[in-house]
Amino acid sequence: MSYHEILKENVFIRTAMWEVYEKKCVYCGCALIPKNAEVDHILPDNLSLEKVKNSNDEDLKRYLKELEDKKFVKNSIENYMLCCSNCNKRKTNIPFKTSNLRFFHELASRKAEKIWEKYEKKLQISGVEKSVILQPSNIEPNKYNEEDLKIEYECFNNGDRMVFHYGLGEVRIDAYLPIRYNDKMCCMVYFRSLYQTDIDIGFDEKDIVAILFEGCSSRKNAYERSWCRVRKTLEDEKFYVMSLPNVMIKASTDMVKQFAQIIDRLFDDYIVQKEIIRAELGAENFQEYKEKGGYYKILELELNFFAEFLKFMKKHPYDGEDKPYNIFQVYSDNDMVALRRNVDSNEDAEIYAYLKFIPKMEGYIDVIWQPGMYRPIGESERMKYFDNRKKWTAQYVHDWLVGELFAVILSEMKQEKVSLLQFIFSNRYGVKYTVSDAVRCGWIKSYSEEGMEKQL
Repeated sequence: MSYHEILKENVFIRTAMWEVYEKKCVYCGCALIPKNAEVDHILPDNLSLEKVKNSNDEDLKRYLKELEDKKFVKNSIENYMLCCSNCNKRKTNIPFKTSNLRFFHELASRKAEKIWEKYEKKLQISGVEKSVILQPSNIEPNKYNEEDLKIEYECFNNGDRMVFHYGLGEVRIDAYLPIRYNDKMCCMVYFRSLYQTDIDIGFDEKDIVAILFEGCSSRKNAYERSWCRVRKTLEDEKFYVMSLPNVMIKASTDMVKQFAQIIDRLFDDYIVQKEIIRAELGAENFQEYKEKGGYYKILELELNFFAEFLKFMKKHPYDGEDKPYNIFQVYSDNDMVALRRNVDSNEDAEIYAYLKFIPKMEGYIDVIWQPGMYRPIGESERMKYFDNRKKWTAQYVHDWLVGELFAVILSEMKQEKVSLLQFIFSNRYGVKYTVSDAVRCGWIKSYSEEGMEKQL
């Protein structure tokens, strides 16, 4: 077998790899620009059969012997992988297991010809003469066997995202789980039967949750999952089809079981991550709003009381004097407000939280909480900069509204000589303008009964 030998420092080979690998780090999936893209040796330059002869890792020794027999070239595209600096450093400290070496070597081999074509085209356009390099020859296609896909279960936080790897027999899944409230899960599924066709099947969080995770919570039998269908041949022989988003795959019984087992493990890790995020946001007692990550329904307000609430917020803008409750920035459509640091305040926080208002049927408004943000100069928006200094979590904002702010609003309403709410409600309900009375009248409804009981 011939290899595409070239030094990885060559700028044209790096940019060619950047395009072929879709401008992302192959290891963690983060977006890259050519300037920050790095090329990593899959098999380290200093690792050889001679150096591991005393190792107990028999799989590694067998694989290195295979490469030696093939006269494998370390400084070749078949041994290069595009990555970010974080992954490159982490791989230096935590060497790949043999299964990973096999996996990424085969991936690199499949992409090598395309990378080389782009490389030569870039040279031609630039007018730069070629260095003394080996010319590519026809590469013998390598077919995957089950050992290529197998990898022991791994799930670890690499500092930027939670990385999931798991491969059994004919199936392997690499996924990225959320560690911040606005992260989305995604995964790539590999099937041995499809490898020769160069198909990588990717799914986003919406499809994973709606289709792949069906039956995971109850641990349904693999053959009872909605994505598993039974078909029959003309000879009335039964076989299985995996009906996944945008693709249907004829599957063996082993493949169906292996896929279900890996998906169950991914589901467990996803739920754990979501609970960790909910706890950090103080949202354990609230329901997430639709598909928006980090949006939680905390209260339901009667339309007329909401009007009083809105009027109060407009009377207390964040850019007014540094007085109590002057922290509101009401957006022009009156459908959202930012709770933010008063301009004359010395606090570090920038925005405590956002409240979004969604009209409902029967004259009510849903109050949706969203995390605020504290952004030090030069830092990007990350979970750790959610404003924990003031603890404006979902639960804190809920309790602050019910236990403090609404009482102030009701007190102001009581002092007014003529009040629309007085006219509508006082005679009918005997309102005394306390939060307890407002709750009894149905002006205020909480999505956290436990939190409401503590405040009343």
